[in-house]
Amino acid sequence: MQRWWIALLLIALTGPVKAVDSQSAIGRSIDGYVIPNVERFAETADILVSDIGALCDTGSPDMLAAVHDTFRNAVLSHARIDFLRIGPLEEANRRDALLFWPDRRSTGLKQVQRIIALEDESVLDSEALRNKSVALQGFGALEFLLHGTGSQILVEETGGFRCLYALSIANNIAAIADAIAQGWQDEDGFARQWSEPGPDNILYRNTGESVAALVGMISNALEIIRDQRLKPIAPFGLDKKPYKRALFWRSGLTRDMLAASLAGLRDMIQISALLKALPEDRHWIAGSVAFEFDNALAALSKLDGTVQSIVEDPEKSSNLAYLVVVTRSLQNLLGEQVAEALGLPTTFSPLDGD
Repeated sequence: MQRWWIALLLIALTGPVKAVDSQSAIGRSIDGYVIPNVERFAETADILVSDIGALCDTGSPDMLAAVHDTFRNAVLSHARIDFLRIGPLEEANRRDALLFWPDRRSTGLKQVQRIIALEDESVLDSEALRNKSVALQGFGALEFLLHGTGSQILVEETGGFRCLYALSIANNIAAIADAIAQGWQDEDGFARQWSEPGPDNILYRNTGESVAALVGMISNALEIIRDQRLKPIAPFGLDKKPYKRALFWRSGLTRDMLAASLAGLRDMIQISALLKALPEDRHWIAGSVAFEFDNALAALSKLDGTVQSIVEDPEKSSNLAYLVVVTRSLQNLLGEQVAEALGLPTTFSPLDGD
């Protein structure tokens, strides 16, 4: 049995979380943060489809520049929902289909390069693409097509294979984004199950289980940011080309993606008002959380330039190491201190294995 479910069992046995109204805390998270942001993601994905379609029709440098802008908008709007690793994003393999990461052996890159070399037209049908490797159908593959080696061909020919493959991926991303948005808004879907726990609810039987899902999701998101997105490029015994370990290094979106994720977490915590439910002797936690989020975003704001220039500059790369420390502190505050104050087990992670 996974430790996550053991934690929920403990909550069920020990009673509801102290002083937390699940209906309001979870409801505020859904209505105030989740719904607006999944809708925004779906909107940016639709614009990406439109702009890549126009690029394939014209092959102009100006249109490629516009596509780079809309790709950036889609990536950053996705970063603000990527940590919602419960409910619709986790269904039908959507999370991995949108972003296959980490990819430590460059499996995705090799697959995409092979598709390009062979001009395998089976990927040009977005329906068929969904049945292929997730590494071929999301943001990672699309970034290489738009920014990677050989991307100049996008302005040298009209309606070429590379552009049509990019359009197929964009259509796939848009379809997934629409499904996620719809999944959160279905009247009897996951949102209702999460916000209305009860004995007949197959997912959340009481307030404690609902709040445990929220706290666990936030803690896990910070762990992912630290271990999968910061540590591989932070100055801890790096290889000769550590910048190539960074997510979205080709498009120059590494820093902005990290900032969007952290700002999204901060915003959802604030909107949920979860920390206002802490006992009086733990009110200091809310101030500490706000302080550390400010520190993290301030450190990121100093990381201008390419990822390569950042990791090769001792002063800038020290900010990466500092971010590792700050995200660890945030995870301790939210996953340990808050969980303990609310009567939750403090040793669970929603992605723990058996």
